Amino acid sequence: MTTIGIQLRKFRMLLGLSQTEMAAGIVTESFYSKVERDKSAITIDKLVAILNAHDISLYDFFNVFDQENLPKLILHKKMYEAFDNRDLEKLKQLQKSVKEKSVRLKLELMIADIEGKVAQLTLTTKEELEEIAPQLDFESLDDFWNLEVFMPLFSFEEATKVINGIEDEFKQLDFGDNQVTLSLMNLFIAYLHRCYKEDHAEEAKEVINLAQQVPRNFIIFHQIIIRYYQALFNKDGELAKQIIDLLKESGYQNYVATLPKVREMK
Repeated sequence: MTTIGIQLRKFRMLLGLSQTEMAAGIVTESFYSKVERDKSAITIDKLVAILNAHDISLYDFFNVFDQENLPKLILHKKMYEAFDNRDLEKLKQLQKSVKEKSVRLKLELMIADIEGKVAQLTLTTKEELEEIAPQLDFESLDDFWNLEVFMPLFSFEEATKVINGIEDEFKQLDFGDNQVTLSLMNLFIAYLHRCYKEDHAEEAKEVINLAQQVPRNFIIFHQIIIRYYQALFNKDGELAKQIIDLLKESGYQNYVATLPKVREMK
């Protein structure tokens, strides 16, 4: 079966390019090599950027694919966008439309997380989710969406190990990639949620400091959410309420519904 990696190699050979030239500075040569060998997945944004850099027609590239691959990339993009927006209805619609068990399980976890019902998942479901949970191999990660989605199933020690691993690799991250930046901020927010619920203020301070080092460009919304958690830990109820009011006025009611409330502060 044709894969993204096989197609990339075919077009690279036709163009007479090295792997470094084909990567075009959009991804590292090392990561690109793994994509060609189907050892790592590439985001649709980076893939399209590489194709555009070499004037490769999207139609020509995807025309040979069977009906599985491209729809799968698009589906995952829709899943993560809906999860980022806390769009519960969209996630439920997607869950009804997919047949692949691993994807349905991931959607079930997303939905349970937003609804605050992860603890109510059946033992069988949790065991099946553990089988598809991401490994903490930061070198092979192209973004952090999977780690963020599975954060509710990690022990706090495992979750902290994830954050520590990111801190070690922080200077190597490609913040020019929107998916890396967006998924990382969502991961930080998920960890802060755990910190607040489980009363880990010191760990929260460290991840807040790390989040503040992320380039701000298009992630202002997520920085505001980080600021909200900071207000909670500082027991600044007035600021927390101001942020909630701002989010509601800006149309983020769905997101607000998933945040810890000011009255929960200790």
